[in-house]
Amino acid sequence: MKTELNKFKCLLEYFVTHLECLQFVYQKRHEKKSDKRKLDKVELEFFRSHLGYKKYLKKYIDEKKSEIKEFVLSGQGYNKGSIQNQISEWEYYDVGRICFSASPAAANYFACSGNYLHWYGTGVNINAEWDNENSKIKSLDISFNGSVVKSYQLNSLNLFEDKEENNGVLKEMFELFKETKKKYLEEKLEKYHNIIFHGAPGTGKTYLAKKIAEQIGAEHTMVQFHPSYDYTDFVEGLRPVKKENSEIGFELKAGVFKAFCEKALKAQKEKDDKKFVFIIDEINRGEISKIFGELFFSIDPDYRGTDGKIRTQYANMQKEQNEFDKALEATEYGHFFVPENVYIIGTMNDVDRSVESMDFAMRRRFTFIEVEPDSAVIQEDDSKKFTAVMADQTRNKMDALNAAIWNGEKSQVGLTKAYQIGHAYFLKIKDYLKNNIKTALTDLWDYNLEPLLKEYLRGSRDIEEKLKRLKKAYDLNKKESNDSNQPMNSEDEKGEDSVE
Repeated sequence: MKTELNKFKCLLEYFVTHLECLQFVYQKRHEKKSDKRKLDKVELEFFRSHLGYKKYLKKYIDEKKSEIKEFVLSGQGYNKGSIQNQISEWEYYDVGRICFSASPAAANYFACSGNYLHWYGTGVNINAEWDNENSKIKSLDISFNGSVVKSYQLNSLNLFEDKEENNGVLKEMFELFKETKKKYLEEKLEKYHNIIFHGAPGTGKTYLAKKIAEQIGAEHTMVQFHPSYDYTDFVEGLRPVKKENSEIGFELKAGVFKAFCEKALKAQKEKDDKKFVFIIDEINRGEISKIFGELFFSIDPDYRGTDGKIRTQYANMQKEQNEFDKALEATEYGHFFVPENVYIIGTMNDVDRSVESMDFAMRRRFTFIEVEPDSAVIQEDDSKKFTAVMADQTRNKMDALNAAIWNGEKSQVGLTKAYQIGHAYFLKIKDYLKNNIKTALTDLWDYNLEPLLKEYLRGSRDIEEKLKRLKKAYDLNKKESNDSNQPMNSEDEKGEDSVE
């Protein structure tokens, strides 16, 4: 079993080998204006002399014929390019999936910014810095949204060595690469204040919202919207109370969001720099206008703090200053605003049929971030009952099934991307591991996946035929399902480069 650090090391070694060897060929052939497909003696000798050749490239070279066989030279791994198959052994990690993109430029070939590794769905990359005089990579840089976070000299990483005691700098780089990925979403929250995670069901949107709050050390609470949730639950309203004479009366009580904002305001007054994250699960299942009322103005990121002050619907019932009145030094009672240290994260399923579209006025006040199904989450567990082989089989099933539902361009069954199945459904595989993985995968289909897909397809034509197509995709492995066993010398999406 490979540890994550070992996988990361192999990935970097492959990355360096791929770029340096192909850079040599491209540069040499440009100078000689050669269009031949075969490697000449000098090129083959260069390949053989590279430290990564035997482990990573030899299987793609017919040395007797001095010819490159099935091998993808460039492409976009994040866009389902077949180049990703060449790093499939090392692409999955507990915090996500790393993709490889290679796009040689006309002037610098592979020694350009179009060649990088990155965490899928983020702006976190590993780029190569080149010693152009010697056509060698001199350092690997971790970058975030185009800015270098830290640069690592290639010789300090001790790649192509087998001694674990020399992996100290490599381990530091790997941990920083993972931490930088976490900062991607944290930065989104810091910048926009209000974000909504949306996507297919089962993609871990609520889990992600909680994790972000924990990572930034924020105090957080969560509510779940539903059709009967209203302003009195969220902001304030009259609540029944039992009086001393046992009679039932009504008192004005702060709702959960107002109480949360009061707490944040007190912390702000005490110069406490703690952040406060309010999580709204299933935000689109509530009647937004009824719940937020006049708060549409206050929650706008451009009007955080006192600039967004309003008086609530029950302001005329206030008999004394509340925390917001005191902060404003107001002579009138019943004010409210959202403090600058309050952040809102909502979650919503794109496919939810039980609700109407979200209010457009509310949409304008939130930044939407799609959370896609991510098979990288499916990992072996510490108990060894769910092994790396089992995890790989389950990931293949998930990827193949979702590709049949929507492969980026079309669907085999008339569904859209919103109907792909999230990784949370596939994590249930561990509940069925009584006998073997084959039986468990069958049970997962019978009791979780097929019922869900039937509901997705309800009302459409030829449901049984469509289910058969989906089952066929599920029963195939990822390679067969994606038809990626075709010769890998042509690009999936836009024309693969080949050595000619």
